[in-house]
Amino acid sequence: MTVNVVKVFSVASGLASVSRYSMIALGRRESVLEHLGMVSLTANLLATQCNLIYSNCVDAGWVALKASVHDIDELVTGDIPRPTKYYNKDTRDMFRVIEERGVRKVTLEMCLVPELQAEVIQAHRQSKKEHSGAIVAVADVMAVCYKVWEEVLVRGNMSMAEHAVNVEGQLKFLRDDIHETFVGHRIKAGEFLIAILNDCSELMVKAAAKRDAIHGAIKEEMINNSHAARENHA
Repeated sequence: MTVNVVKVFSVASGLASVSRYSMIALGRRESVLEHLGMVSLTANLLATQCNLIYSNCVDAGWVALKASVHDIDELVTGDIPRPTKYYNKDTRDMFRVIEERGVRKVTLEMCLVPELQAEVIQAHRQSKKEHSGAIVAVADVMAVCYKVWEEVLVRGNMSMAEHAVNVEGQLKFLRDDIHETFVGHRIKAGEFLIAILNDCSELMVKAAAKRDAIHGAIKEEMINNSHAARENHA
């Protein structure tokens, strides 16, 4: 049994047609395929560096697969805005079912062997879990922060400044998650990832500062939260 070349690249082409940030007017469009490429490259670099410096602390192969498929369900669902997807537990559970059905459909379309289909489905389901998933989560939020920075500070797209505030909340949650996940002999790798998230916070503070004076208090709140998070993990 061989992989169907046309169907594999039809999936890639489909992902290139799905735009991210569907509720925000962007200065430069970003596709899901572009995002997957950015996250895959970054996650592989992070995993390799962690393994070289911190004694093979993550499964780089599992990181690579998780990163490459973590948003593949959007070929079927499209880009669902985060406030909608995470509105409450019921909506998240509902979308999770839809996403898993979408991934099954995509793997069938690519004519993958059953064993690989099962691995892709598992990698998608656990894309942000365990040590390998934490690497993917960091790479994912790095890509988001870069996009916010690019839109606000490079392209002057103030409509994205609001998003910087929301991303800061995600960064805080991810810091806490990494602090709990990377313990024991992996603690240094966790500190390395948290330092990256702190750098991302600085970018989001700068982006949020571009909001008008009426919302200026948000800048101070973000700065205080960022400093407090650093002190808590010092």
